[in-house]
Amino acid sequence: MKRNTRNSALAVMAAATFALTACGNDLAGNSPEPSVAQQENWNEGGEVQIAAPDAEQANGVRIAFLGNSRDNPFSEYMFRAVEDEAQRYGATAEFVGPTNFDAQEQYQLVSDIAVGQQYDVILIIPNDSASITPAVEAAAAAGIPTVALNQPIGPDILSDQIQAEGVVSQIVEDLELNATAMADGTIAACENKDPCKVEVLWGVRSLLFDKVKPDIFYAALADHPNIEIVCETDAEYTQDLGRTQAADCLQANPDLNVIASQADESTRGAESSVVAAGRTVGTGPDDVRLVSSYGTMYAIDQIREGHWDMTTYNRPQSTGRAGVRIALSHLQGDEVPEYVRMEHLDGDPFMLTKEVLDANPQIVGQWEG
Repeated sequence: MKRNTRNSALAVMAAATFALTACGNDLAGNSPEPSVAQQENWNEGGEVQIAAPDAEQANGVRIAFLGNSRDNPFSEYMFRAVEDEAQRYGATAEFVGPTNFDAQEQYQLVSDIAVGQQYDVILIIPNDSASITPAVEAAAAAGIPTVALNQPIGPDILSDQIQAEGVVSQIVEDLELNATAMADGTIAACENKDPCKVEVLWGVRSLLFDKVKPDIFYAALADHPNIEIVCETDAEYTQDLGRTQAADCLQANPDLNVIASQADESTRGAESSVVAAGRTVGTGPDDVRLVSSYGTMYAIDQIREGHWDMTTYNRPQSTGRAGVRIALSHLQGDEVPEYVRMEHLDGDPFMLTKEVLDANPQIVGQWEG
């Protein structure tokens, strides 16, 4: 693997000038209003089974949900599932915030919950797993436990252990699996091409959960000298930056072979730039191949139709439902799992290619963005 480090550094500095709107739906009309399906089988076939709480004891429990941000589709879809699952047991859930993808605001909101005592339990997707720890521990001291969703809480983002007082469970994405899947997809897309010119669209590498992914990705590509990374940027989980950064890369590298992206939203933006540049998207020898992540409904449709190579299957609705059950069961004094990998909630695969999706028609995606 070869990397153009100068292009990478310049792109990171350029991306830093944009406001962070991670996973935001920045192209109006391209995504439906988030809604929640009645997922009766969300835990079917899962390696880890999440027991239902006692509805009588759960009645009236107040759940505070903190997502990445209020305008973040991934968080919105997760909250709709949280709200629906809570209502099944007579509990209530409120999307507390933050307004933006802001770790400091998230910290302040948890601190306010600890003081205000208006909620019984916290469900949170931490924007910064390390810095949120003191606020979560303050909530615990006030008698309010926390369930971490998507990322753990504590300094080690890859740990499978509880690292903070008051965290009763963590339902998390396997970040190593995520980065390795993107590498595997890139290697497959670059097969029989030498050189194979690749653009990488990262999320936000200044954030802890994204900071660990590049080294895992590079290590997996190390034995593939045909792969040349010619552009490397932070697309911040948005369609807009995916589109503009792909356009810039295609202008500098009109013979680009592969775009590997950490977000289906950014891939969707890049897709439009490929077409605008007069290239085609697909899995043929002359196409620009798209390798993506996080499993939106749109991405899964594109893979089934043979337009994209792959994405990963993230499960925000299942994660939210599991979080509610675990939180309510803990409050009732039941034993709950301390660590659950998201992909162990059902029997479905994580890396989604056309072949995998053809064999698993039940997979349609749990969110859009």
